Amino acid sequence: MEAYLPRCVHAARSQTLADIEIILVDDGSPDNCPALCDSYALEDKRIKAIHKNNEGLGLARNTGIDAASSDYVMFVDSDDYLERDACERLYSHADSCNGEADMIMGGYNIYRNEKFDRVSRDTDATVVLNDAECKEAMLFMLGSNPEAKFPVRKINGAAWHSLYKLSTLRDNDLYFFSERQYISEDIHFHMRLMPLCHKIIIVPDIVYNYCMRFSNTLTTKVRKDKWQKEIDLIDAATQYVKAHYSQDCSVWLASFVIGRYIDALGYMMHYDPDMNAGKLQEMSNYMQVQHSLAYRKRTGLSKAKELFLDLVNTRHYKLAYCVYRQYTRLKSIVNK
Repeated sequence: MEAYLPRCVHAARSQTLADIEIILVDDGSPDNCPALCDSYALEDKRIKAIHKNNEGLGLARNTGIDAASSDYVMFVDSDDYLERDACERLYSHADSCNGEADMIMGGYNIYRNEKFDRVSRDTDATVVLNDAECKEAMLFMLGSNPEAKFPVRKINGAAWHSLYKLSTLRDNDLYFFSERQYISEDIHFHMRLMPLCHKIIIVPDIVYNYCMRFSNTLTTKVRKDKWQKEIDLIDAATQYVKAHYSQDCSVWLASFVIGRYIDALGYMMHYDPDMNAGKLQEMSNYMQVQHSLAYRKRTGLSKAKELFLDLVNTRHYKLAYCVYRQYTRLKSIVNK
């Protein structure tokens, strides 16, 4: 992350809300990042550099939670960066409710290979969720349900565009799992956090710049266990929802399963040279996918994805594979 760290730290140091602390967690970086962190700490008394053995992003965030002395915390990935007024905007919403909000979620810009792609917001106007709505919000973090009446249609489950009340995390012993143990550790984190919240504020303010980088080279390391990790996540989410929610959550769960299934397919189509129609059939035979296909018309999918799932549902796997392969190629061309 050496090439991106200066931009990230500069954005943090330049915040219009000056009364902040900046905790740089060096997770055993093999490059010049440790020295950079130390130099930043010498230059700015608000900066604290912590050096630890490499354990991954989730546990690095936990180190920051333990070291923080503020009322609220944010998590910033070192290859991303904050908008200049991000802390001030989010904290003003926290302050407006006398510090009662457990979470304040903002919007963000998306960059692909350093080129601006789009703006993403979960809402067009400020939304304040109460106790009962916070619990239901977790379902909208997992998936969409156009049939349900709710102030927002979908909630992004990433940890990097929100402000969190530190006491809520500590009082409930809420920490991140390692992404080496569970894929999408952010989802696991929010799945446990959101039902415990008493107030969540979702705002349209753009506070974060999320930078996605893609490689088209054959040397890209492929996660051979990608689908198995997705299955583990799906099973964990399904078990959690069934244990904690009395209402029928079939549409939300189907949306979640289909989303993870399609995401895994896109990844494997792009990076795995061994991906073929047989593997697609094997993935599609997973019982959670088969169960979710019955709800595909109710989850708000695009027509292209509906067509693909129709082919999977009728077991036309070779044709489905060809359609999705072409779909991913067209997306790759558009995103260049």
